[in-house]
Amino acid sequence: MMSEHKTPEELAAAYALGALSAEEHAEYEAWLLETPDATADAFAYADVASTLALAAEPVEPSADLRASILAQVAMTPQLPAAPAASASPVASESPEPAESSDPVAAVPTGAEQRAASRWSRGAVFLVAAAAAVLLFVGGGVVGSLIAQGQRNDFAIEQATALAELQAAADAQQAVTEMEGGGQVTLIWSAEQARSAIMVDEMPPAPEGKTYQLWYIREGDPIPDATFEAADEGKTWRVLDGAMTGGDAVGVTLEPEGGSQEPSSDPLVVIGGA
Repeated sequence: MMSEHKTPEELAAAYALGALSAEEHAEYEAWLLETPDATADAFAYADVASTLALAAEPVEPSADLRASILAQVAMTPQLPAAPAASASPVASESPEPAESSDPVAAVPTGAEQRAASRWSRGAVFLVAAAAAVLLFVGGGVVGSLIAQGQRNDFAIEQATALAELQAAADAQQAVTEMEGGGQVTLIWSAEQARSAIMVDEMPPAPEGKTYQLWYIREGDPIPDATFEAADEGKTWRVLDGAMTGGDAVGVTLEPEGGSQEPSSDPLVVIGGA
């Protein structure tokens, strides 16, 4: 059923973002009707796409999307509830039932169950990355960009890195308030040796200036990425360098292009691993 060169994961991500063509949209919804187990995943895709953790204020999925999924659930045949087990089973002397000609559903093998689990996790991760692209690029622009086959490589790299970081088993976060307003959140994973910073309501840098990130390692600042704060709301940036145990992350205001040594006191320093 799937469109040529597109996997179920890719279609699920684009479906959650409203970026499928009319033909692909119809194909995916037909596949949902044929695959009862996928309806629960479809809800998860929509939720992840609209509420990527820590990256934006929650956004409700469209009414049309939720109504469409609910309609599919309503039309999907439901399995009967399993009969309750007897607390004191008694051996039956009844004759064995006659053989039935009705087909019996095959029990999935361990390999099939593992493959299904991988499919589900992969699809959820892909939607998380796609949603991060949406938040990074801003507004509803990404939907048309995906539909047109265009790519913002930097946004995709950042979104993928953030999704991987948030999916890490050991992912942690720390939050601190900035003087003069604004909140800074550090997200990190020791296993991935990676971190990301998210700032909320940080004022834009003055003309000719930029914000710069630093790893603070044993008291020494190590220059990292620069970023521009959004006019309002949240801005996030995955740091370029590797994070090691004991590192903190600082933010300074620097000349455009950044500096090799801090030219001002840090606006904030937030601890990590």
